[in-house]
Amino acid sequence: MSLENSNDPLAGISPSISPPMEPPLASTCQPLSCATAMRCIDGARNPSNSPLEMMQLRNELSDCAPCLNAFDVELRLRTTMTPTTSELASVDLRSRITSTLASVDLSKLEITDF
Repeated sequence: MSLENSNDPLAGISPSISPPMEPPLASTCQPLSCATAMRCIDGARNPSNSPLEMMQLRNELSDCAPCLNAFDVELRLRTTMTPTTSELASVDLRSRITSTLASVDLSKLEITDF
């Protein structure tokens, strides 16, 4: 069977062999000494930044693994520390909690953990 009559669209094309890719060089950048990283990390600390702004800040660090890692740590910290809700307890619930706490007799409390 000749290559011209083959149903294989890749028939007759010899595969090119590329040399193995080199791993990227490890960056020696220090995020705390990098002005770009510190500006982006400070941006991550700003609660008024939108998700789009956060993505833009993160993209600025995409070429530097240590700086990107420092940014991601700051972002995880921000996410962890941000309250999940800003809803206040109802007036009735706050009143019940206040009266319950007021009725606790601390003189009967024995603390033995010290």
